[in-house]
Amino acid sequence: MRKNFYPDTQINTVYELTPEWLLSRGVKALICDLDDTLAPYFDTTPTEKLAAWIDSMRAAGIKICILTNGKRHRVLPFCEKLGIECVPMAAKPLPFGYLRALRRLGVKRREAVAIGDQIFTDIVGGNCAGIHTVLVEPIAYKTSAMEKRKRRYEKQFRRVLKRRKQKSKVF
Repeated sequence: MRKNFYPDTQINTVYELTPEWLLSRGVKALICDLDDTLAPYFDTTPTEKLAAWIDSMRAAGIKICILTNGKRHRVLPFCEKLGIECVPMAAKPLPFGYLRALRRLGVKRREAVAIGDQIFTDIVGGNCAGIHTVLVEPIAYKTSAMEKRKRRYEKQFRRVLKRRKQKSKVF
């Protein structure tokens, strides 16, 4: 159970992932968290940099689905602007949303990567679903009391990861 809290790979931002690197490892799809992974929390408009990154993935044949606990009315317009799949209200860290995203994308677990900024939702959920997980640094920190509490516990895990100097696992 404890290993579910540790990501397979750690990077600073999603922009460090290139189509060439992903394709060389057999990755055909990305399942991405939205808030603080691809865009700041509650941002309703994708940046040009994000749109260009998604276009580069699409041009390489890599499919993308946003998997979020966010509500449909907020998430769907964001995804429509980018022309990508979306699974809102995913109930992360339960694996069901990840499995639904895999079906929508038409890929197997070993062909997908789950990307997120939160250990207790994104990483645990992806690991429970049997998908390679990538932890990114949050774009911004949410300010709600619940988020502050979660981030405080999460920092302990991040410290352990840094102390161990865990290297990225090759797919």
